[in-house]
Amino acid sequence: MALINFSRESFIVDVISGKKRCTIRSMRKQTIDNGEMLYLYTGLRTSHARKLRETTCKRTAQLLIKTASSASEAYPIDFYVNDRLLSPKSSESLAKKVGFASVAELYAYFSKHYTFPFHGQVIEWE
Repeated sequence: MALINFSRESFIVDVISGKKRCTIRSMRKQTIDNGEMLYLYTGLRTSHARKLRETTCKRTAQLLIKTASSASEAYPIDFYVNDRLLSPKSSESLAKKVGFASVAELYAYFSKHYTFPFHGQVIEWE
């Protein structure tokens, strides 16, 4: 059983509607596994906590995000999923899948909240 919190308003709306079915999270001591129950919330650890959805983890992958070796404004970071470098097209696809408009937008968000290299998991649910 894993609790996942969402605070970004657009993500909350998309989780409720079922449009968002994937997230990126920092590595945990206890990694999330395929088939595990996921409890998706907003406002965890507050008196306004609200469950958005209960679902099952469909797939997970190890993720490494680091500053790109040939960084550009459009692609400032490289994504490695299960130790495989993603192409620019696949990177854009991943950024959109987790709720960002582009890799550049994901980079701007992650730069404010995390340090690089970022070690985490891509978590998909039903």
